[in-house]
Amino acid sequence: MRRESRHSIQASPLNGSGGGSIVSEKPLYSQVREQLMVRIGRNEWVGGQRLPNELDLASEYNVSIATIRKAIQDLQARNLVIRRRGDGTYVTSSEHRDLFYFWRIVDHRGKREVPTSQILSCVVSKPTVAEAKRLEVPRTKRVIRIERVRFLAQRPEILERIVVPQRLFPDLARRDQVPNALYRHYEQAYGVNIGRAVEDLSAVSAGEREVKCLKVPRGAALLQIDRTAFGFDGRPIEWRVSRCSNRRYVYRNEVT
Repeated sequence: MRRESRHSIQASPLNGSGGGSIVSEKPLYSQVREQLMVRIGRNEWVGGQRLPNELDLASEYNVSIATIRKAIQDLQARNLVIRRRGDGTYVTSSEHRDLFYFWRIVDHRGKREVPTSQILSCVVSKPTVAEAKRLEVPRTKRVIRIERVRFLAQRPEILERIVVPQRLFPDLARRDQVPNALYRHYEQAYGVNIGRAVEDLSAVSAGEREVKCLKVPRGAALLQIDRTAFGFDGRPIEWRVSRCSNRRYVYRNEVT
């Protein structure tokens, strides 16, 4: 009978890099979940690809199927995988995560729409103090700043300012058109996956830029979403500040 400990698991090699014991105070399922997230982040399994079955994963990590099942349930709760009854567990695409996990804007009926975008600027520069701190990059390195308007039902509703480290996306600023679905583009063009995000919500007043881009009155109340997006390994990938009109749309977070 296999015995499990809360303090260690025997992990098989990841991507051929060698294995060994992992010692942690975290529960086993949490340790397994984190290792699976690292492997997804390294594109060992890409969006739409099926994970090994639970029995094989349990054997690989030397834990019970119940532990594997709990780890996968956590991944599912984070919208990183989809379980298909009778078929297996699949890694969700970045497009799916972008729309259904990171996109929280709905109309007043609760309908979710796919936004379109218009790029206003895309420049390379040294980071400000705030950017360097948020993205954990040295002030001597460079970042890419993107400003864009997002449209819903063909109306300008969101003004976004996005900052990413240039080292992760070396030619992003040289592309003719930055794509609408950035997270999918990060994954497909650069092999960079977004695993989670931290958002701070606040109320702000429309300034000159918002008046011009969103066609709102000066001083109009806007919702500001200040988001830091992280990779599966925990490193900050993107800082995005979105200022949203509340004329026809709201931010909806479902708590279960």
